[in-house]
Amino acid sequence: IKHLALLRKVLRRFPKTAKISSRRDRQKWMASYTPEQMAALFDGAFYKLEDSKRTRLETLRLAYFKTHWDEFILPEGISEEVIPLPCPGAIDYRIPLRKAKELVGRKLHWALISKLWDDYFLALNGTEQEATAFIHSLSPGQRALFVTDLLHKTILKLNGFSHFLGNQLRADLLITEVSEAYRLLKSTPYADQFRKVLEVAGDLPPLNQAVTVAMKAYREAKDQGDASSILSLSKAFMDAHDQKRKRSRQLGASLDSLSEELKSLLAAPSTAFELYVEAYVATHPAEFFKG
Repeated sequence: IKHLALLRKVLRRFPKTAKISSRRDRQKWMASYTPEQMAALFDGAFYKLEDSKRTRLETLRLAYFKTHWDEFILPEGISEEVIPLPCPGAIDYRIPLRKAKELVGRKLHWALISKLWDDYFLALNGTEQEATAFIHSLSPGQRALFVTDLLHKTILKLNGFSHFLGNQLRADLLITEVSEAYRLLKSTPYADQFRKVLEVAGDLPPLNQAVTVAMKAYREAKDQGDASSILSLSKAFMDAHDQKRKRSRQLGASLDSLSEELKSLLAAPSTAFELYVEAYVATHPAEFFKG
């Protein structure tokens, strides 16, 4: 109930003229607040709930499970339930050509990926096989436009390359995608910059991946109630996390500097990334338009 009250408080601040279902409207509204204001208004209240054992979400989820166990446990005698997974490849993310005729630059870029953005991001939260299957269901150009958009938003709005390489989910997969995207779009200044970033980052991406693997193993043991493994896996996770955090601190200043260099590329008229996007789209219309 307290979480619901907090959510309603957030929604009451949302402009009535905006659509909550619209990602663009939500981001525009959030941009009107500084990180400090967001923390004071909403984040602090949420984490206060999480600090109490009685109101943290884990406690509430467990309470729900105890009274609705039949939603999660198969009946006796049934060993497996087959749940059909959605087929991402069945979705056509292309847009009608008429909707893009007057669009250029950033507006064109966003129009071409807005339909697939949330689905792509959700796929990254799935299994490795699901994420890979979804990515490969898209055209090379769609993949390139999404992953570069994700990277550039991380550079401009989050903690730059430090976040992308050290905290971004599936960073190992996305690094390969970014390198291929820059090559495909023939954006040489960006490709050269990204190679420099990877040389400086060194073992940070593998350390980030090690944290993800260790955390998954720990959670699986915890979910299965494997008491003999929980302690050792918890320690392995914390060790991996400490290694990654230490390495992130060591590289912080260097990665921050490289992030500023990429921002300069994005801002300069002669190297604006949308120039490369427009050139690729113009020569590969079938990847993005239908009808």
